[in-house]
Amino acid sequence: SGAFPPLSECLENLLAADLVKLPKLALADTDEYRNERLYLEETDSCLREHVEALRGIFTAYCYAHGKKIRSGMKRASHTFCIDGWRKLLNDASFFDFSNVTKADAKLVFMHSRLVRVDEYDREKENCLTFLDFLEALCRLADAHAHDQVRHSRTYEFHTADNLGPLLMTLIENLAVYHEGLLTVQCQGLSIDGKVAADLTKYLPQSMRKKSKTKKARK
Repeated sequence: SGAFPPLSECLENLLAADLVKLPKLALADTDEYRNERLYLEETDSCLREHVEALRGIFTAYCYAHGKKIRSGMKRASHTFCIDGWRKLLNDASFFDFSNVTKADAKLVFMHSRLVRVDEYDREKENCLTFLDFLEALCRLADAHAHDQVRHSRTYEFHTADNLGPLLMTLIENLAVYHEGLLTVQCQGLSIDGKVAADLTKYLPQSMRKKSKTKKARK
């Protein structure tokens, strides 16, 4: 007769043909990781130790590699998107010292997004807030310590134990890459060229004098 099958039958076919074939980690309960590994005092303390540098890094990579989206109805803002995440990890040479694949790094990004209701712009659903970004670093640290993304209950050690060393390596590598000063690159805005993060203290001693000269010129 050419009539479409019932909606319930279409849904069953979709589940059978597509969703059940997804990797288990793609269907993982993201809140389980947050409750068991992220929302802990030790993890919070580890992040707070570097929060100033991390906020600056987040800001710089938002403007340099994020998308401009509408925030409310009056102004536009830049957001931390997957391109910024990839660029940050590349600049920090993450894939040179870690066995985590780029596919798993993307999965970390996707799992770190909190579900939000946004009546103005759905592009925010594909971006990270600063708190999401901190979560992504925690997830990345656990994945790095085990060479891959795993189910949260199969990770060993506390997240803070995995996070501390990775944060130091990432920030130190970014400090070298940016010669101590991470600036905002956003042509046409007054914030262009502003220092987002002073990472001089994370530089090797041999590079600090050069960074201080660069800072004085700013």
